[in-house]
Amino acid sequence: NNVLGGGLMPGSLTLLGGDPGVGKSTLLLQMAGNVAKLSIPPRGIGMGMADDKEQNNNQNLGPVWYISGEENTMQVASRASRLGIYESELLLLCETDVDFI
Repeated sequence: NNVLGGGLMPGSLTLLGGDPGVGKSTLLLQMAGNVAKLSIPPRGIGMGMADDKEQNNNQNLGPVWYISGEENTMQVASRASRLGIYESELLLLCETDVDFI
């Protein structure tokens, strides 16, 4: 949060650069996992009424997309597993075509 002046802001774009192997992808995967922890999955049909936490959540965060253009899904999933990231609201896409994304 300190480096980004208070954290990521909605609608902002942040460029992260560095030499190969310094941990850019690992850092971003950890950040995505932490944001995904805050996300509350939407209620489905037959899942009951929303509890107070869901009703009072002003920032109803949705799922987090982690999109990689360099690594394949097995590489990213393996890194997430090593880091202990198992968030159901963290979605992974490996794609380089911006029009598809």
